[in-house]
Amino acid sequence: MTHTALTALACALLTASALASTGPQSSAGPARASSHANAQKPGTWIQAPMKKGGSGVSVRWRMAAAPKVGEPVALTIELGGLRSPEGARVEVKGENVKLARATGMQALKAGPPQQQQVSFTPTAEGVYFINVFTEQAGRVSAVSLPVQVGKAGVKLEKPGQTTTLPNGERAVIMQSS
Repeated sequence: MTHTALTALACALLTASALASTGPQSSAGPARASSHANAQKPGTWIQAPMKKGGSGVSVRWRMAAAPKVGEPVALTIELGGLRSPEGARVEVKGENVKLARATGMQALKAGPPQQQQVSFTPTAEGVYFINVFTEQAGRVSAVSLPVQVGKAGVKLEKPGQTTTLPNGERAVIMQSS
């Protein structure tokens, strides 16, 4: 696959993951990244879910302090499961936020877990997403790390205008591109 195709696939997966992360926490285990309120205690590691057939790189993260509007938010991202002799690659991007420094695609050596520091300054309350793309042994994964700032939730755009058809069914009218 080309880099463009991989990026498009990863963005689609991240969008689905981000939309799914707005729901309640699953009862299937410890606090996950989707549980904003419970999982985001400063200094607590949060394990991002791994997908079958993904890169095999595990991602966990923590914040140094509770995020506040107008103050830099520092995140430590730990990447483990680096087993491929050729190493792995990682890229960290902000979905609805500008990171303090661009990371670009970076090489990771096989071996023990490695950490990266990222930071951003939130301009309003809400949920900010830090996207982590990993590649190892030709397999790619994408995970979205939600950072809750204040009490405001995710703002989803309405896809179109809802109307009722003559037969009584409800439909969403979308604008053509």
